[in-house]
Amino acid sequence: MFLLKVDTNKFYNKFKVGGYDGISSIKSAEVYNCSTQEWRMISSMSNQRFGFGVGVLNDLLYVVNL
Repeated sequence: MFLLKVDTNKFYNKFKVGGYDGISSIKSAEVYNCSTQEWRMISSMSNQRFGFGVGVLNDLLYVVNL
């Protein structure tokens, strides 16, 4: 499981984590700032992940394998 403390206010409400780039799984994570309309890199996951679940609880972003 990957766990990240996040700012879940309305200006940072979109997160992009892991995925598949057509060749391999990826471990990067990004957050989107709605006010500036820009993505920025945040802490990467310790492992590459593809096919997982994501949720936020108490300002923590959870990424878990399914």
